[in-house]
Amino acid sequence: MDTKNYRRAVKIIKRLKFHSTPAPLIDNIMNKIIIELETEHLLFCRFEENDAQAVFACCSNPNVSRFTSWDTHQSIEDSKNYIKWAKTRYSIEEGKIDICWALHLKDNHNLIGAIDFTQISTDAGRIDYMLTEAQWKQGIMTEAAIAVINWVFQQFPNFTKIESCGLTQNTGSIKVMQKSGMILEKKEMKILKKFRNKELEVSNYSITKEQWEKSNNL
Repeated sequence: MDTKNYRRAVKIIKRLKFHSTPAPLIDNIMNKIIIELETEHLLFCRFEENDAQAVFACCSNPNVSRFTSWDTHQSIEDSKNYIKWAKTRYSIEEGKIDICWALHLKDNHNLIGAIDFTQISTDAGRIDYMLTEAQWKQGIMTEAAIAVINWVFQQFPNFTKIESCGLTQNTGSIKVMQKSGMILEKKEMKILKKFRNKELEVSNYSITKEQWEKSNNL
C-alpha cells in the first residue's frame, strides 16, 4: 500500500469511528491494512484468540524469555492475557502509532513470534520482538525487523529514526539490530526489576532515515 492510499485508509477509519461504525467492521479494515505486510518467508497478522496455544509454546520456554522484560508464561491464561494486550495495540492515529504483529511462516502459517512498532515521539519509534527458539539463527527475525523499518520509513515521511535496545548479553537480539542496519548509540547500566533489581548493561541501537536511504540507495 503506497503512502497516499495508506493515509486515505486512516481517514476512512477515523470517519467510521466518528459515525459509531461497529467495531468488527473497523477491525476488518485494520486487518486488511496490516495484513499487507509480508516478506519472503513471513506473514504479519493480528493476534487472535486461537493463537493462545502457539503463544504459550513460545513464551513458556525460559530460553525465549531469558533476556526479555516479561516473565516466562506459566499457564495458557498468561498467553491469553498477552493476546488480549496485543489486540489492543492497533493504533494508526497520527502521533499514536502502535502496532503489534503476530509473525506467521508463509509456507505453513504457523505462528512463530511477534514484532511491534511503537511511536515514542513526533518523529521516532521503537521496535521490539520475540521468536520461538526453533526459528533462531535462521535470519527470520532480521527479515521481520527490516520489513517493519522499511514500512515505517516508506509510509510515514515524518519519521526520522527507529530505535531498539536489549541486554548486551542477549547476543541474538543484538545481532538482529545490527543486521537490520541499526548502529550502536550507547551502552548504559540499568536497574531492572525482573532481574531482582540487578544493574545490567543495556545496548541502545538505532537507524536514521538518512542511514536507511543510504543503505537502500535512495
